[in-house]
Amino acid sequence: MTRDFPFVIVSLLDESHKIKGLIMYKSVALSVALFFASTFHQAYASLITHEIILDTYQVCFDGIDCSDVDMIENGDLEQYADDFFSVVGLDIVFGDIQVLNYARPENSSIDTRFYDYFTLAGYGQDPTGYTTVPTFFEQSFDTFSLGLGYLGYAGVLVNSVSDYADNMVTFIHELGHNLGLDHYFDYGIGATNNFMDYSACAYSCTITEEQISFVRTGIENNAYSFVHEISNDIDQVSVPEPSTLLLFTFLILFLLIFPSANNNIPNTTDESILV
Repeated sequence: MTRDFPFVIVSLLDESHKIKGLIMYKSVALSVALFFASTFHQAYASLITHEIILDTYQVCFDGIDCSDVDMIENGDLEQYADDFFSVVGLDIVFGDIQVLNYARPENSSIDTRFYDYFTLAGYGQDPTGYTTVPTFFEQSFDTFSLGLGYLGYAGVLVNSVSDYADNMVTFIHELGHNLGLDHYFDYGIGATNNFMDYSACAYSCTITEEQISFVRTGIENNAYSFVHEISNDIDQVSVPEPSTLLLFTFLILFLLIFPSANNNIPNTTDESILV
């Protein structure tokens, strides 16, 4: 049975309103997605307000026996440090690797070598006022990584081993000393996964609210000669770019969840619409 013509017109008008509503709904949803992606990115980037620039040295004993710097050249260590110290608003920047030749030590302490490296690199042994952090990587004499760092001043030594995760923990630990943080176990808390402990916490290292507050206060009060304010221009900030990822995620979900408006346009040649 064929229905009256006016019903067909009304049906088509109803479908037209539905299509317009769906298109408007999609437009609003996409606008909201873009807004939140942009806001998230700007808020995230604004957390990174300061940077530490490292003068990076590869120590070579007798000019041939050099420390492994693959984790630096590949950017793994820099990314690890960036991720960890982002919570205090710091971007860690590794400078070009310079080779420092040193006579093969015989029974020398890590402290002696540390001071020798400073002298050989032309820094002297007074770390006050350094605007960059002299950072030395030497080959380990043990199966585990050791390190040394000035407390409250710039200067780091990492005794590198084949276990990159161990080296990474040693690096952020010593840089923590430069930022004025003591050993966590000095407070009688015992062994933990805190990065200022002696623990192989690798990718599970923790930092306390007290430590975060201490470093942030030091940055605000210009307590560190080697920490510098960086531009608020998000294009110049060395942080992940979540906005692009979020945008595509929202867009894909948007297209998957909501049907295409074209699929809802009634086919005027289909006789079923008249039935």
